[in-house]
Amino acid sequence: MWAMAGAVLTDAILKEATDARKRGAGALSDPHDAEAITKANAQRLTLHELIAHRRVQILWGCPGGGGIRCSEGGGFPGTPIV
Repeated sequence: MWAMAGAVLTDAILKEATDARKRGAGALSDPHDAEAITKANAQRLTLHELIAHRRVQILWGCPGGGGIRCSEGGGFPGTPIV
């Protein structure tokens, strides 16, 4: 569990996505324009998904990059290696 926590804290993908999410969409010309707010924050919603998926990859013991490819030592017992 501690190794997993360390991996989450030091993961470059999570750090970059979290920093980008914190920066936000920037200032809008009309803060009451719902469509403009939605468009500006669409990227942030994608970052939330990326962060969640990366944490699951770390939980399952999958390395970063390219599709999900779990190692022999990762994942839950009895689950197939993709």
